[in-house]
Amino acid sequence: MIIDNTTNVKTNLKGSVEFSVSDDSAKIFSFLSNFLYKEKERSVMTELCSNALDAHKMVGKDTTPIKVHLPTDLQKEFRVRDFGPGLTEVQVYQFLTKYGSSSKTGSNDFIGGFGIGSKSPAAVTDTWTINSHNAGFETSYLIHVNDRGIPSINKLYSKPSSETGLEVVVPTKTVREWHNDAHKVFEHYDVLPDIKGASQKVVKSEFDHKFNGLVAFKRGTLSTYYPSGKVLMNRRSYEIDLKKLGINSIFKIDFYLPFNTSELSVSLSREDLAYDSRTVEVIKSRYADLTTAIVAEWKKEVSVLTDIFEYQLAAGKFLTKHFISGDGGKILAKTAKDTFASTVDFGRLSNFSIDLNDENLSVQYVEGDICKTLKKGRYGIGHNGVKLSCKNYGSDLKSLSFVCKYKNELTFVLRDVNDAPSRVKLAIDNGSIEHAVILDKAWFDIIPSSFNKITASSLDKPKIEREKREQIESELFQRVGNTFRKVKESELDTKLDWVYVRMTNASTVSSIIDPHDTTFVNSYLIDNVSFSVIYLKPGTKAPSWAMTRVEWLQKEYDKLYAKKDNIILSKKYFTIKSFYSYSLLGMMFNNPEKFSKLKSGTVAGDFLAEISNLKASKPSLTYINDFDRLKLVANFLGKSEDIKQLVTSVDYQSDMEKAYPMLKVVNSRSSVASDFISTIVDYILLCEK
Repeated sequence: MIIDNTTNVKTNLKGSVEFSVSDDSAKIFSFLSNFLYKEKERSVMTELCSNALDAHKMVGKDTTPIKVHLPTDLQKEFRVRDFGPGLTEVQVYQFLTKYGSSSKTGSNDFIGGFGIGSKSPAAVTDTWTINSHNAGFETSYLIHVNDRGIPSINKLYSKPSSETGLEVVVPTKTVREWHNDAHKVFEHYDVLPDIKGASQKVVKSEFDHKFNGLVAFKRGTLSTYYPSGKVLMNRRSYEIDLKKLGINSIFKIDFYLPFNTSELSVSLSREDLAYDSRTVEVIKSRYADLTTAIVAEWKKEVSVLTDIFEYQLAAGKFLTKHFISGDGGKILAKTAKDTFASTVDFGRLSNFSIDLNDENLSVQYVEGDICKTLKKGRYGIGHNGVKLSCKNYGSDLKSLSFVCKYKNELTFVLRDVNDAPSRVKLAIDNGSIEHAVILDKAWFDIIPSSFNKITASSLDKPKIEREKREQIESELFQRVGNTFRKVKESELDTKLDWVYVRMTNASTVSSIIDPHDTTFVNSYLIDNVSFSVIYLKPGTKAPSWAMTRVEWLQKEYDKLYAKKDNIILSKKYFTIKSFYSYSLLGMMFNNPEKFSKLKSGTVAGDFLAEISNLKASKPSLTYINDFDRLKLVANFLGKSEDIKQLVTSVDYQSDMEKAYPMLKVVNSRSSVASDFISTIVDYILLCEK
């Protein structure tokens, strides 16, 4: 890039002495190598890869990727290979041995220009290699710091080569730092390098939105409390000190200002922006142009709207589209001199506030079955956050506030008939209205026409169905949480299994008359069962399609008992398979060959045989839950003895301990050593004699 050196000042003073550079080369080199870069690994990677990209640009290979090898534990070296023209021997000694010497100072097409980047490896190593492919030869050079602390270069060899380009090989002391920095170095490259040795995939940063070529936003960036501004230049991003430039960001996420090479000044290390007067003015001018362009779009899309709802809706879409914060929206509105600039909360554009006069008129909010009369000081009513409050402290003027994200979400209804609330409730039940505010005419007329407004008289009138008391044979109740709701028979799906219980009142479960019914309701309903419960008051007749607790339990018992063989088989397999692999029974399941001495006809031998049969049949485990359900139903019906044999048939551990008492000691251990198994087998055989 072109370096601006035209800062000479002529004076008529005499006897001046020019500054010079110390002849202590080792001290100067130490400064340039050890103190120039804050992020050493990242800067070395950046400088060498930038030189490689410049080499490709020289020969028109902008779309050809350079090659990069990141250090690994087995190969601790960083490599960069380009396919540009390479360097002649004269160029090697001209450009690589002198700080400030560069071939790129005459054009802004190239990133380099300070004559420092090629020497950057000295920041991380005392020796590195350069392999130049040029004019039919590959020539290798070793650069190292000599015993006087000064870099030296030695030609190692030269051999024929048909390739062109330059390779720089830098030995490294670290590995992870290079991998961590790779994404930050390459994320803004137009063409990603061909990277080898990377611990994770390096990807380019994508941008969600670009506005008139003046600003860009990174894809997937979340809003932050302190969004920053960045400069995009020379395939890298630089943080902007917004306070230093006196810029207040209007954006809610990080924004990027793209600049061409050399439009701004950078530090000698190229790690930071240099805030000289030119750079400051250029960035401020770009941000001013950006703000002007955005305000122009705002005026066309938002400012022209005269209706409050349409205005806030358009403002919200605009802020979302351009990643602008609520404070930024306020700045745009004030700059554009909008009518609503001082009345709208740009941080909450779905919130509205409408001032009402001080007449003692009624406001009601309706949501589902709920209808509430609003009074000053009652906040946050319902889904839409509707509230009625004083406009100002001590004022009679009222303010109606609410949330409305789209036009039909909240409907304003004129109270022109007495049964307005019941009509609105019916409309909500029918789905024609979501939520509603019922207003008297004086306040209804104040609501802007852009909101959804209707008259109560235009809504259907509810039809009231009255039933004579003497025709009701049963009073049915269903439990909803901790309360009971009276239901009609027509509301219930009578195809389902309904169990009825009788209660003294319709207030608490504790009023169930039959204590066995109480136990049934409180314990059995914890399972996901195929029945529902209805409650009947004393003296009422049970519906013909309902059954008692005992009737349902008997029906369930018969259904479960019919498949008892599958249930028990499934439970046995599950029980044996669940034994820990390091326990005795677990070892018998997983390694039956170690117990081959045990013969059938004994408890242990029969257990081994059952293991073999179960493994062969592989029964389905879908009946596991039915095992506990069968026990529970049998217990309710007093039939525990009928299934006792079925239940005890799966208690293998108990059977083994009864037959072989010393196994209680073995089973109490946390694990069984494999070399102890033969002793256990001998003990079992001894018990069988």
